Amino acid sequence: MKLRTLSDDAMAKLARMYHQLRLEVRTLAGQLRALRNQGNIGPKPFGHFQLTEALTTSMNSASATLTAQYGRGRRHLNTTITVLNCATSTPNTYVFEGASGAAGPCGHHDGQTWVILTMECPTT
Repeated sequence: MKLRTLSDDAMAKLARMYHQLRLEVRTLAGQLRALRNQGNIGPKPFGHFQLTEALTTSMNSASATLTAQYGRGRRHLNTTITVLNCATSTPNTYVFEGASGAAGPCGHHDGQTWVILTMECPTT
């Protein structure tokens, strides 16, 4: 087996690559520590929404924007959500209604879907 020696330029290039890799590993380790410190409890469970379309008592859902997030867990990065309206005992009739811009608290259901907990009273 023949041994080869590296030139000074090749050694300098290897040293730069080594230091770059060390920096990347440190950065990733810091990101992993931050995730671990948040705890593995999932996304934030509560939020505040604002409707981006009108919601009537005949609609089971509407588009909204998540304007605030509460509780322990990861922040939801995508704030474009769907809010679910609560059903009543009458078929195809739901509890909440509001114009675009109406707002209220909501609970996280799954993915980008949230459940309306209550809504602001409409102004007359």
